[in-house]
Amino acid sequence: MKIKLLINIILIFFLWFFESFSKASDFRAVIKSNFERTTWFSETSETAIPENQLEKSLWQ
Repeated sequence: MKIKLLINIILIFFLWFFESFSKASDFRAVIKSNFERTTWFSETSETAIPENQLEKSLWQ
């Protein structure tokens, strides 16, 4: 009887652990996709300069 109880407790622990781990990995995937999207936007917005501004640039 004690062995069955111990096995059930261990199974419940592993199920809880894997469920929480899968939720954490889903959350990390969302953060990664948001980071990639914002990084792409900042890179394109910084490099997308109209030609007339390039001609008047102080860097030349």
